[in-house]
Amino acid sequence: MKLCYIVIFLLSAGISQAQYLTTYNNTALRVDHHSGADQVIGGDMKPGEILELLDSGQQNNGYYHAKILGTNIKGWIYRSQVKRESGQLPRFYPNKKGAEVYVVDVGAGLGCIIKTPEGKYIIYDGGNSDYVNTFLNSLYPVGQDIELMILSHTDSDHWRAVDEITADYQIKRALFTSYRPDGLPGTVKGAIDSLKAEPGIVIQDLTEAALTPGTVVYSEGDFSLTFLSGFGKRDEAFAAELGNNASKLRNAASIVIKLDYADQSVLFTGDIVGLDECKKADCACEYECISTERFLLDSMSQYLESSVIIAPHHGARNASCPRFIEAVNAEYVIFSAGNTHKHPHQLTATNYQSYGGVPLENIYRTDVGKAPIDTDSNPCNNEWIGRNNLDTETDGSFDDHIRIQITEAGRLLVGYLR
Repeated sequence: MKLCYIVIFLLSAGISQAQYLTTYNNTALRVDHHSGADQVIGGDMKPGEILELLDSGQQNNGYYHAKILGTNIKGWIYRSQVKRESGQLPRFYPNKKGAEVYVVDVGAGLGCIIKTPEGKYIIYDGGNSDYVNTFLNSLYPVGQDIELMILSHTDSDHWRAVDEITADYQIKRALFTSYRPDGLPGTVKGAIDSLKAEPGIVIQDLTEAALTPGTVVYSEGDFSLTFLSGFGKRDEAFAAELGNNASKLRNAASIVIKLDYADQSVLFTGDIVGLDECKKADCACEYECISTERFLLDSMSQYLESSVIIAPHHGARNASCPRFIEAVNAEYVIFSAGNTHKHPHQLTATNYQSYGGVPLENIYRTDVGKAPIDTDSNPCNNEWIGRNNLDTETDGSFDDHIRIQITEAGRLLVGYLR
């Protein structure tokens, strides 16, 4: 008798742990659970699709109520079309063909790695440490080709891994601006020299030749990268708005790129400028869009709407103006920031929630940890605390990498790699 109880307990435990489904065949979700229901929703699903169980996993007339992972599509699927799996719901699809973006935890800076559907690699910015290269080594064998390296502007916290990447890989093409009104720092100058020394490389420096906004700079099937903005010389309108501030001018020159694939998209924005810094103690300013963000709204608005935005300037309060946030209409926001500079600022994160309708759980940051205590009387100057109380970190931990996965079927998944 005891043996029977043990067997029954184990079977029950196994059932209670089953939290998701995988598809056997080409199939589709149905709008109803009645026998013979033929109206489908969400298009065809291929074998290996993952579905999150709803309604506590209970069957109704042999059908499961489920949601396709990486979508908001819900419906009913018959039990013979799926396998019920035990364990936690996966965060990503395993070995699924598609596009990937890794926003690497580089401390205070930005470094992104893009993997195309054909398994080729592209770099957008080189971070504030060599960790972009260290992380790339874990994904891609040393000695292989990098199809394209894009370096948004001439701040060192976007360039530091370039020397290491050029030493380990063959860079086929580089797109950057060497514009800097106050002279190039050694980090950037040395990196440009390293790139120019690469055998057979094609160099596109916007300081030497402008690129027309809307130009596709890389394509592969229905995967594409489109150039939206980026400057190689002084823009007088920007200069007047930004008070000839050299730091703001080089940030405003940042190369903006949009990735499109399978009806999903990611917007890379560098350190573009979009707001005057609010000086009012209650942060209640009239937020007019200026500089690069105004240019994008005026000239490239048809390109701006994106599934994911890697927020401008690490979430600083001089970017992400309300109209720009509304135009991008992102489902997910990512702040690449370190435990310095109080990035992302409270004003910026609040604006994404207020003007973009982005829920808290869809806002990610590469510096998850206990935020510093803010004592500034102006809330505009304070760091956003949300999603930053999981543990403590310093800039040396480099463990909050963010993965964006777009599958061939257009499923979008965003999450931490930990």
